Amino acid sequence: MAVSERARKTKSLSARLRPSELKLIQGGAHLRNIKVSEYLVSAALAHAEIDLAERAEFELPEDKASAFLEALDRPPRAKPELVDLFSTKTVLD
Repeated sequence: MAVSERARKTKSLSARLRPSELKLIQGGAHLRNIKVSEYLVSAALAHAEIDLAERAEFELPEDKASAFLEALDRPPRAKPELVDLFSTKTVLD
């Protein structure tokens, strides 16, 4: 991380944890070889991005919306590549 990026961090966040929760978080941070605060921030950011993306809305003009809905309503097309892929045994089989 560049020095200028560190300088821009002006806000802090605190949380109350059970000892078992702290130990688990510390273990995860240790495995990634990063500070607990970095681990928490990266995990929280990733989770927030997923949560917000799942709730994203978009609008389409009427003609585009109709085409979009028609495409969703069409029956799926067979993809021979996927049939081959999923019929191949894996190391877990």
